[in-house]
Amino acid sequence: MKTKKSVIRTVSSFLFIVLYTAYLLIFSDRTKADAAEGLRLCAGVILPAVFPFSVASSLIVSSGLCGALGTYIGRPFSALLGISGSGAGVFFLGLVGGYPTGASSCARLYRDKAVSKAEAEALVSYTNNATPAFSAVFIGSLLGSRRAGFAVYLICILSAFLWGLLLRKKTGSHVPNASASGGCDLSSCVASSARSAVVICADVVVFSIISGALSAVPYCGVVSALPELTNGAVKLSGMISDPRLRGAAVCALTSFSGLCVMDQVCGVCREAGLSARYYVIGKPLQALFSFFAFYLSYPLFLS
Repeated sequence: MKTKKSVIRTVSSFLFIVLYTAYLLIFSDRTKADAAEGLRLCAGVILPAVFPFSVASSLIVSSGLCGALGTYIGRPFSALLGISGSGAGVFFLGLVGGYPTGASSCARLYRDKAVSKAEAEALVSYTNNATPAFSAVFIGSLLGSRRAGFAVYLICILSAFLWGLLLRKKTGSHVPNASASGGCDLSSCVASSARSAVVICADVVVFSIISGALSAVPYCGVVSALPELTNGAVKLSGMISDPRLRGAAVCALTSFSGLCVMDQVCGVCREAGLSARYYVIGKPLQALFSFFAFYLSYPLFLS
């Protein structure tokens, strides 16, 4: 007998499929335009910022340098966050690698038995962040200055770090003297990163269509920004005239990362046999902190 929860999930999935398919059929011209915009963002913004870092992070993890990075450079973070040397290495990769580099790195370390399941699940929730380049250049252009974009980056990193502190006791026992042992294979790392890039672009196209559909619904302006970060940030910057409130909203969305990235991270976790519960709970809370942190600190660096 199906539980109430499974029935609700089945009905919700059925309704989404029906509505999504009907929208594609009825508003085919609009969906083509939204899909084209999603592909344009992939080619012009997302792939240049994410793919090279994805290859680099794969090389770092597969070669075993991730553990060395955390052991020799990240000892303070290891102690503060209650994570292993490899975990600290992933934390550093998450600061510069972009979405969903953190999730991919955690999954690989878990498969290589370099981190425990509990540690990998905790790490996933705060190691998926925007790159400094994406924040400073793209977000900065929306907010009017690179300084504003870099402030968004720092606040998002701080919110992720604070969430990591809250999860300190959830990391579980560490895997002693373990390190990734897959070897440094450039072609394999490029291939796996390319597969991830294709999935990312496909997700961006689908969620750009969903965002476009929500934009057509009255009073759903802000909600339409949630499906996909890049499109959503553009929409928020156009909706909100007050620069302080606009910056806080864009900062919160950047910290949240959007439903598109959430879907990617959940997919990576599912394939690796990890739970994404801390990520799903933590990202909205990180976004809330980022909103107020930007709004309250705005006079210090942008007024």
